[in-house]
Amino acid sequence: MSKQQKESFDDPIFWTYAPESSLDIDVAAMREFFRAHGIGIYRTQCGGLCHICMDGHTVSVVSTDWIRDYIINYAEKNCPHGVLNKLYKNMSEVLCMWQLAHLCQLKPVFWKPEKRIQYFYFSGTCWQVTPDSIDEIAYPDLGHSVWDDHIIKHTPQMRDRMIDIKLEEGKCKLSFTEDGRHCHFLQYLKNASNFGSDDWNAFSLLSKLCAIGYLMMDYKDVNQPAAVIAYGESGSGKSLLGELLRRVRPTVFIPLRKSPMEDVFIWNDIKESTRLVILDNIRRHFDFEELFPVISSDWKIYKKGGDVETRLFRSSPKLYITSSWQIEGEGESFRVRQWKLWFSSHYNHYHKPVDDYGTLFFSEWDEEQWNLTYTMLARCVQIYMMYGKIEEGGKS
Repeated sequence: MSKQQKESFDDPIFWTYAPESSLDIDVAAMREFFRAHGIGIYRTQCGGLCHICMDGHTVSVVSTDWIRDYIINYAEKNCPHGVLNKLYKNMSEVLCMWQLAHLCQLKPVFWKPEKRIQYFYFSGTCWQVTPDSIDEIAYPDLGHSVWDDHIIKHTPQMRDRMIDIKLEEGKCKLSFTEDGRHCHFLQYLKNASNFGSDDWNAFSLLSKLCAIGYLMMDYKDVNQPAAVIAYGESGSGKSLLGELLRRVRPTVFIPLRKSPMEDVFIWNDIKESTRLVILDNIRRHFDFEELFPVISSDWKIYKKGGDVETRLFRSSPKLYITSSWQIEGEGESFRVRQWKLWFSSHYNHYHKPVDDYGTLFFSEWDEEQWNLTYTMLARCVQIYMMYGKIEEGGKS
């Protein structure tokens, strides 16, 4: 290939021609090619290594197969036929595990969670939530990278504040805006908080809103290390909240049939980007004390490949637990690690949310319902920032 032909390529060229015109793959140049395309090695907070691809503000964990496909697809579109043929014939040699382990190390800058700020990442835009405002911010103005599984695949339109709260002398009064009255999920939470007494109902709903805000926040306060535990009869709607959280937070869902003591690999699927772990329908007489270490300190994760990773408390996931049985345990150690939510019997096996709203949650929602729901979630973050941990009856 002539010098003029080489200069027609904007990307780093990873092949060479020897004097006798034989074509060869330059592995060192390919390393630079991958770096220029945002593909390289990332050192996790636990000290492990993985391959990532940085595309603008987005960071994705990628497999070796993905990298092989990437270079083949690139060569098919941009390289001389001889280069593609060489790759096909020597793929195992050119892109062997040893070679891929020596890609350039990339260092994306991720946001360090703050107590009074939370970001909602959407396709094309993001929201910055503080106690006083919800502001839309363009990604070029964000100043940090984002894991791809943190990005919600919608571009919503923000609605109004949804709900007004007044706390005075141990009393709680809630009022809904027009948007709040039309938000299916907010009204479902209201109905699931109906226990008879208006004041108790208001505190029950406020507790749920605060807990949702807590679970939506990346920031973890060492002085308030709690797992959110939702109690209610089967069909009461406590798992529906978990389903919403799974759609907006990087989540590991675990139907808890064994305890952490019985299954050392129970946390195997937790990644650096995981922000929530749901333990669904825990069994009767579950030993909650087994969760103490992961709730209030660093989280040790045994991987099936033999590795052991430790997630620091400040960057480890939060816990949402559903149960039909009261978790046993008394004393301050149990109390501070539990944030109890109670779901009334308004919803049950005979009366479901679809009966009230005429549509299945999530799968049949239109854009308007999603706009309302995302705004509600952002408002929950604000409410948590303002009121902190509030439990049934107004206890904090």
